[in-house]
Amino acid sequence: VGRAMVSTLVGVVADCDTEKGLIPEPVRATVRAMAPAHPVIEAEQYLDCMLEALGLACVCKEYRLPEFKELQDTYYVTTPIYYVNGVPHIGHVYSTMLADVCARWARLRGIYTNVVFQTGTDEHGQKVQQTAEGKGIHPKELADQISAQFKACFDAFEFSYDRFIRTTDADHLKTVHNLWNTLQEKGLIHKDKYEGWYCVSDEAFVTDRGVTDGMFEGKPCKVTVESNRPVIRIEEEGYMFKLSQFGDRLIDFFTKHPNVIEPAFRQREIIAFIKRGLRDLSISRPKAKITWGLPVPGDDDHVVSV
Repeated sequence: VGRAMVSTLVGVVADCDTEKGLIPEPVRATVRAMAPAHPVIEAEQYLDCMLEALGLACVCKEYRLPEFKELQDTYYVTTPIYYVNGVPHIGHVYSTMLADVCARWARLRGIYTNVVFQTGTDEHGQKVQQTAEGKGIHPKELADQISAQFKACFDAFEFSYDRFIRTTDADHLKTVHNLWNTLQEKGLIHKDKYEGWYCVSDEAFVTDRGVTDGMFEGKPCKVTVESNRPVIRIEEEGYMFKLSQFGDRLIDFFTKHPNVIEPAFRQREIIAFIKRGLRDLSISRPKAKITWGLPVPGDDDHVVSV
């Protein structure tokens, strides 16, 4: 049956201008009709071979038919890693299901040398520490309990993850320290005083542009524009990443890669944000304020910000 399909397709494209890739409309209709004629894998194999032989790669692109491709590098998909200050809910399942679909489709296509799908739990930070204190247990005990629930939930849905990572894993600590040391060796980390807004719920420092007036528990306060969660004003010494040095380089990258972020209006939004000027990024917290975190290499008085 596959051979018959190839013969038919060879016949209908025989009069095409293969050098210019011009295809008459009647032929286009025939090609469209032939694509779903057989089981997907079989159809892809024969269409790829036939179209490649005739030099009609343009047919594949124009009609979204499968292209003959050499194996590409690793396809990597990850979910957010989920905070362990609360149990898993339908939002976590939804996010992980989207990633699972991407990973399964990438494996099915068979054009990647390796497909890696990662999910897991983010187990450090002030929010986790406060939740554990409220329960009267150590943060690691809370992390063990909630992380196990996330893993059991994802296994129940049969998500095909390759790695369920925990930020308390030994290899995660090693990787964080390696990255920190590399950045420090390149002169991209410096110690300075940070003064600004901090959102405990989001575990994030927030710029003045990212803060507005709002309400929390019936009381007026400052909140983040993005999540509408309350922020506090802090002043503390810590380590800063020299993000301000990368503005022009980032704009150049996004300009040359217009489809790297989707939807497109989000990429335009990010470019506009960068053009307003980037500030150095605080990447540590004093251990006097938060004890539950990965230690900064060579400085026991600070922990790495999550």
